[in-house]
Amino acid sequence: MNQKLWEVIKLFSGKEEIGPAEMAIARERLTPDVFAVFKEQMEKGIRSKSIQWL
Repeated sequence: MNQKLWEVIKLFSGKEEIGPAEMAIARERLTPDVFAVFKEQMEKGIRSKSIQWL
């Protein structure tokens, strides 16, 4: 698994919601390709505080 992706997943584990601030952190830490996959999975599985980051 991508090490930076794993670090982001660990950072957000236990959170009920992933909002714009968390997505900004993920976008900063991940490559564009990996972030695109991460974002897609968040849209499918985790409720977001806001969809303004899309």
